[in-house]
Amino acid sequence: MKTFKIWCLFAVSCLLVQNLYSQDIAMVTVAFNDGSAYFGKKLAITDNTIRVEFLHSHSVYEFDKNGTILFSTGSYKVGDKVKMIDVAYYKESYFNEQSLTIPQTGVVNMGVVFADGQVYFGILEQVAGNQFTIYFAHTGSKYDMINQDGKWMVNWTDKGSYPLGFQLLDIFELDEPEVFYFGS
Repeated sequence: MKTFKIWCLFAVSCLLVQNLYSQDIAMVTVAFNDGSAYFGKKLAITDNTIRVEFLHSHSVYEFDKNGTILFSTGSYKVGDKVKMIDVAYYKESYFNEQSLTIPQTGVVNMGVVFADGQVYFGILEQVAGNQFTIYFAHTGSKYDMINQDGKWMVNWTDKGSYPLGFQLLDIFELDEPEVFYFGS
């Protein structure tokens, strides 16, 4: 009985840590002046700045509320300005659901945390009970995810790098984007 109580406490603490980790996630979209737009994950945000890691390159940038690049490990230079920055925050986790019942009215932005800890954002394309298909614009890849025996995992992929059976740590919906900066 004591072992069972310890196991239950451990299981609850793992779920709590996963939930707290996931709820701090946000997708950032940045449109640059050359017409390029990239998705990234929020690393930090204040009232005046936002730090982003872009998914396609893993480069890190920091921007201010005026759209100016304050820090860059990528090809765009410090001091350059961008056209737009918006942030879509974590809305709701579906990880503990055996099947998904997400209403598809318009574009549904989703996030996935793979078992290696990598977070990616995509567009929900299809939902069918214990399966869903998501498109990741940063790689042009598509994944079909399935829930088998209470575990969400990769069922098939088109152009993706994660193998079949690779497990997920979270599946979540993102809220409508909020404007951080919009240039004139």
